[in-house]
Amino acid sequence: MYLYKGNLVIRDAAIGDAKLLCSWWNDGRIMAHAGFPHGIGTTEQEVRSKLQSGADPERQGRLILEISGVISHNHPRYQS
Repeated sequence: MYLYKGNLVIRDAAIGDAKLLCSWWNDGRIMAHAGFPHGIGTTEQEVRSKLQSGADPERQGRLILEISGVISHNHPRYQS
């Protein structure tokens, strides 16, 4: 999926998003609402593997929202 309107883009998560997604999913403050107050304990490689598998039903529905060309994983908090 790739939708855009003005300064908004909604797109499928890609392999390049693995680091960001791993960081979010392992952060208990972010995942507490879903019942994982300590995160889910995944690795970047596990996330990358799931994103690579186009047939994986879990991949469906993983979307990234970009606003005004700002790509979230460029935020300093997510830099290594």
